[in-house]
Amino acid sequence: MPALLDAPEDIIVTILEELRTDRPTLRACTLVARSFRSPCQRLLFSMIGFDYLQMEHSRMQSARCVQRLHAVLITNPLLGLFVRELNLMYEFEAEASTDVLRLLPRLRTLAVETLAPRHWSKPSVPWESFPPNLRSGIGHLMQLPSLENVDLRGISGFPVFHFPIQLRHLTLSRVQLHKSIASAMPVISLRSLRFKRLPTQSDIDNCQLVLQMAANTLERLQFSVGDPALLVALDLSPVKLLATLKVVYVSISSEFILAHLRMFVDKSIPTVSALREFTLSFDSVNPDWSSVDRTLSGAAHLSGTHIHIHFPKYAVVDALERILEARMPRIVKRDGTSIYGNDELVWTRCWNGKVRFVPVT
Repeated sequence: MPALLDAPEDIIVTILEELRTDRPTLRACTLVARSFRSPCQRLLFSMIGFDYLQMEHSRMQSARCVQRLHAVLITNPLLGLFVRELNLMYEFEAEASTDVLRLLPRLRTLAVETLAPRHWSKPSVPWESFPPNLRSGIGHLMQLPSLENVDLRGISGFPVFHFPIQLRHLTLSRVQLHKSIASAMPVISLRSLRFKRLPTQSDIDNCQLVLQMAANTLERLQFSVGDPALLVALDLSPVKLLATLKVVYVSISSEFILAHLRMFVDKSIPTVSALREFTLSFDSVNPDWSSVDRTLSGAAHLSGTHIHIHFPKYAVVDALERILEARMPRIVKRDGTSIYGNDELVWTRCWNGKVRFVPVT
């Protein structure tokens, strides 16, 4: 029987994939044999992250990490080709050594998060306050032809021209976008857009701006909303290919939600002719089940759309029978409907009328 060290590379890779999260073992495996070294390094360097912090001790420690990584990639440029995901944390007014950002030519996913001073009223850091070399480094990463996924958190005034044309997935949280009046509207090939929260009108404007940039390609849209009144202002008409829409209501009273839910369903949804999946998620509220039932089941333009309703698990467990049989009589008779408790499917009615009930534990 041949030894494992002589096994085909694909078998070795499959075995090592099981150790993806066990970094100490992967580091040890790089010393086992030459056939193990490259697959282990590929896994070890596939996702990296470092911080630019302001506090003296943290700053020195993070600076050493960045410098050490830079030295490693300079010595062995092949390792830079293995990096697929980069997570950056930037604290306001921190120094930044950014040469390493230009050694990751095949990066696919970039996440940038900021730490604003506690006394600030808004938890975001102005893009212009970033060190010039950090802005340049992030701009360089944004233009990599391999970059497809971007996650930005806590940045105000981020220029939209940095978004690459080939961008596929974009997540924004506490981000204010900036478009120069003199510049043309960039066009991106975005397929998926997620806003962590839309608390103000400016956030709605940001969302609207991205919808316009990705009008011909966007297929999935998800956002959390804190003010349902703003939801009505969102215009989905530019997005003709939108197939999946998810709205998460966060810590809002049921009366406030339902006062605007029907307006949103009647005003915005009809403009999306390709919609296949529509999800409503209620975070920590106990909505008026009957009103949700009437609103969703009565929307004729949702007749070909599968509706997913997410409730807190405790609400579903405590009142499942009452919800399905007494409070939501129309929904339980509607083909293409599913109900979840904390993202766990508990009941669904397929398009063929077949009902599936999953007991909640």
